[in-house]
Amino acid sequence: MSEEQAALTLGLGVLVQRAAETEYILHGLYAHLGGVERPYTDKPHEAVTHFITKAKNRLTTPANERISAQARAALRHDLDLCTASFEERNRYIHSCWVYDDDVHEWRTVKGTKGLSRPEIGLVSSEDV
Repeated sequence: MSEEQAALTLGLGVLVQRAAETEYILHGLYAHLGGVERPYTDKPHEAVTHFITKAKNRLTTPANERISAQARAALRHDLDLCTASFEERNRYIHSCWVYDDDVHEWRTVKGTKGLSRPEIGLVSSEDV
């Protein structure tokens, strides 16, 4: 395995681990805001975007009025950052990777829902 491949493999491994930790926290937040006593008994099969969207919705319920407006705004901001980060994670995790010796970067190809063409990009192992 080349240094570039090793760096990419390590980077993807860390990315997957951190994403899983974040998803666990987001599910807990979603469950807490919904008054679910035991997280992961409520919708354990859903994608992380479900938990983010529903957590945002649950912030506006009467049961969560005790959360200050400032804290609510900060949490919405963080949830928006999570949405963007998970979209980027999906690009890395669900793409096919081929190293392009001409540009010294990784070429990625990922299918896209609803579009007739795949998403094609260039990334370096440092990006991951």
